[in-house]
Amino acid sequence: MKHNLRNSLKRVTSLACAKKYAEAWQLLESLRSENAQDEALIWQERGFVYSHANNNDAAISALSKSIELFNKEPNPYYTRGIIFLQSADYESAISDFTRVIELCDFYNSDYYRQSAYFLRADCFVRLKQYDKAKSDCSHVCDGHRSWTDRLRTKEEILAECK
Repeated sequence: MKHNLRNSLKRVTSLACAKKYAEAWQLLESLRSENAQDEALIWQERGFVYSHANNNDAAISALSKSIELFNKEPNPYYTRGIIFLQSADYESAISDFTRVIELCDFYNSDYYRQSAYFLRADCFVRLKQYDKAKSDCSHVCDGHRSWTDRLRTKEEILAECK
C-alpha cells in the first residue's frame, strides 16, 4: 500500500470518528478512483465508516465486498463478525471469527487470534453451545475483557457455561 493511501485512509478514519461523514465519503470516492489496485482496502474503510455511522447493513455489504476482492485479510472478517455479533446474528459471527482464526494460522500471526476466540466464545454462549465456548476460552488469557454488545470478561463467559 502506498504511503499516501495509508495516510488518506487514516484521515478517513479520523473524519468518521469526528462524525464528518460527508467529508469521509468524498475522500473515499477520490481514493477509489485513484487507487483501483487497492479497492479491497477502500471497501474495508467504507465498512468502518458505515459502521461508525450506525448503518450496519451498509457496513456488512461494504466489508463483504472487501472480502470478495481479497479474502486473505482478517480485518474485514473480524469487523463484520463484530457487527453480526452486535446484531444477534451469531451463526454468521461465528463463521467470520472462525475465518479470522484460520487466517491467523495461515499468516502465523496472533494479532487477532485471542480476540477472535473470545468473541466467538461469546457467540457460542448465546447459542447455548457451552462446550464450544469453554474450548474457545482456553485460548484466551485470564482476565481478558472486551466489548461485544456490552463489556464482557472471560470469567463471565465461563460462568455462563455452567
